[in-house]
Amino acid sequence: MGENLITIISIIAIIIGLGLYKLARPMFGGANSKTGENLQISPNDIYEQVRIMIANGNHNVAQKLAKNYLDENPKHDKLRILLAKSYYDMGSLNEAIDNLEVLKTIFPDRIDLIIMLANAYQKTGQNNNAIDSYLELLDANPDSVDILIPLAELYNSVNHKKSALNIYKRLLNLDIKEQEKIGYYYKVASIYKDLAEYENAIEYVSFGLNTDKNNIKLLYLFRDLCSLTKDVNKEIEILNKLMLLAPTDFHLQFDLINLYYKTEKYAEALDIAIPALNTPSADIESLQNIIANIYIKTNKIAESVSVLEKAMNNYPESIKLTETLAAAYKLYGKYEESVALYKKLVDWADLKQAKLYNCNLSSVYCDWALYLYNIDQHAEAFSKFDEALRLNPDNYEVYEGLGRVNFLAKNYNDAIRQMQKAIDLDPKNCEHYIFLADIYRDMDNVYEAERMYKEAIFINPNHPICRAKLGIIKLKQKDIQTALNHLSIAVKLEPENWDYLYNLALAYELSSDKPNAIEAYNKVLKLNPEHKESAKNLKILQNSR
Repeated sequence: MGENLITIISIIAIIIGLGLYKLARPMFGGANSKTGENLQISPNDIYEQVRIMIANGNHNVAQKLAKNYLDENPKHDKLRILLAKSYYDMGSLNEAIDNLEVLKTIFPDRIDLIIMLANAYQKTGQNNNAIDSYLELLDANPDSVDILIPLAELYNSVNHKKSALNIYKRLLNLDIKEQEKIGYYYKVASIYKDLAEYENAIEYVSFGLNTDKNNIKLLYLFRDLCSLTKDVNKEIEILNKLMLLAPTDFHLQFDLINLYYKTEKYAEALDIAIPALNTPSADIESLQNIIANIYIKTNKIAESVSVLEKAMNNYPESIKLTETLAAAYKLYGKYEESVALYKKLVDWADLKQAKLYNCNLSSVYCDWALYLYNIDQHAEAFSKFDEALRLNPDNYEVYEGLGRVNFLAKNYNDAIRQMQKAIDLDPKNCEHYIFLADIYRDMDNVYEAERMYKEAIFINPNHPICRAKLGIIKLKQKDIQTALNHLSIAVKLEPENWDYLYNLALAYELSSDKPNAIEAYNKVLKLNPEHKESAKNLKILQNSR
């Protein structure tokens, strides 16, 4: 209390003194006013009083007092420094800049003042002035971390990425501890990422991780880079590391589940997804949906339906669960239930989405029609085909389905016409060409069958069925070398298909390649010991000279 009273009395005395001085000034003459010689308060006293006021938080009073004094005695540099810092600390940045610019001409080597000026420039949006200030300092202090770091951040903030990159690299070349460099490795890698130079970014992330293999920021950045470069296996590896560091982070869990799902590593996805249901922050709805989709992908349709029906009890209005359950019902043969769900989705959707759901409905009716046809309910089947076409006149599945039922009824011309329509609507689907080839082959039109199988191979060279079927045609035509070529590829693609192996053995036998024929027949019998033709042919070959 005593000190504050003394301070207040001192301030009052100074103000009174200044006031008396201003009143008396004309009597003494104003010529020497700027020298400070005639002032009734010494420079040291004014400095000390301003310092005490600032220390006590009385910035406004201190600033007014200092400013008034400096108007009379502008060369009191020590007081101007105090005033500039007060303005800066209180956020009066333009006033701080005015005083700091004066001080910069007086103290060109005072790094602290120029850094304060540069920061004030930056905070007031004068980034180019801030950069110029730091560059001036950098010429004389090329290895100063206090200059390099804010300069790099400034360059980054004004999108001068390359300049920022060069500054951060200079920091990395300084003789500092490796642990201190980690932040700079991160900055360099981040800038390279922004510049889409992903290989360089990964290199600097790796440098940082060599020092601290569990650095969270670097690992997250590495994960992003793996995603950008589509290095899925590496991204999975990084996500697994992050999960060890943050085992309860649901977002990491879900991202890893999705990656496993996309890469068809369904067992690994389930190993995380099922325990993740107990994670406190888990999105149960999304988890149950992806678990159900995994079951669908692994042909466990009953399990998928079970998961989804339970989930729908808790989320009856969930669009994604409804979509997945509708698809699962279709695969499970519960067509009525599937139709009901898709109709509900149509009611919920906007016009664009409703059109997509109607396309799905069309496919359900198509599958339903095929099921009814197979149980000899032909009239009902064609009624469902009609509904499927009404919902989507361009659904190739409907035309393929009609092609199949006409093929079963031996209505070959209708079957061909329907399959040609399916091809027109879906020309990149090799399955259409294979089925159309099968129709021609059943009609003994070998030329057209061969042509369709070749079309299928052109679309998908690694389709084992069309390779094998074309190989068998060539075998019957005694074009043994071509038959061997197609059948060898089919066996390579499906090495445990004994039917492909048997026809390959026949081709070897007809080409007089006895060792390979014997080997192929033995493989057939290993896979199917009851294959009589292979046993018979093998015995003949083994007994022949």
